[in-house]
Amino acid sequence: MTDILQNLSHKPIKVKLPKIGLLALTSKHSIDFKMNYQKDSFAKLIWIIKGKSKLVYAKKSIILPQYSWIYIPAFQKHFFDDYSPTTLAIFCFDKKQLNMRYTNICKWLNDLDQQPQYLKEPWINKEISQTLKFILLEQQNNNALKDEVCWMHFANICIHICRYANKLENKTNLNNYKLLIYNLKRYIEEHCCEILIYEEFAEQLGISSRTLRTYFKKYIGMNMSLFQQKCRINYACKRLLENHDIIFTAFDSGFNDLAYFYRIFKKLKGCTPNAFLKSHKA
Repeated sequence: MTDILQNLSHKPIKVKLPKIGLLALTSKHSIDFKMNYQKDSFAKLIWIIKGKSKLVYAKKSIILPQYSWIYIPAFQKHFFDDYSPTTLAIFCFDKKQLNMRYTNICKWLNDLDQQPQYLKEPWINKEISQTLKFILLEQQNNNALKDEVCWMHFANICIHICRYANKLENKTNLNNYKLLIYNLKRYIEEHCCEILIYEEFAEQLGISSRTLRTYFKKYIGMNMSLFQQKCRINYACKRLLENHDIIFTAFDSGFNDLAYFYRIFKKLKGCTPNAFLKSHKA
């Protein structure tokens, strides 16, 4: 498998689905890549990592730019016609096994109706790329939990697409700052305890830091730093009620300075962590 990932492909890779019912791989198409109509006994979720391709069905064709996704059901005749050297991530899976594990994800795939989905936010694409690497590495392991770990990562990717993707034909959404900001808001909420560099978000989106800050404050009502602090403190409140340990909670919430944690907590909640705990004990 390692050799397959490193070399350019001139023709499709022959895939035999393992007993686990899931296989992830990347296919790097050369400039002279050729493919005839084919149909597989398993479903596929395709991600265009680099380049641009055209997916051809019997009665229609769909343009797939970089960072787009498409779901191909089992036994659907198709082939790819690339515009340039293209790199794809291909998730081959048994839909029955997916349905046994994650029924809602299976329903969501059906709702896609083979319409391409697009992920504009680069920080989400970066996270999905990292998850793909985890799956590729895990597939080479022989530990007892390998199968469940692979399915868990695949489900995580599906959830990201479901939550953040937009249909390609909806052109107005691709340049809609409001949509980008609300997706960024959700990302900060989910990763508030991590170190987030907002300038990198702006750079990845191809806009200035000032523009990003302006639109974030316009739609969310506060700057990104304050919003992340509020998310961290809200998380800290939940953790305090669970473990009653102020020092552990401070570091768990992303604060490396206990005095700073106390100051921000009192600023946003109107009391110290100690007083917060006492009030909830009462």
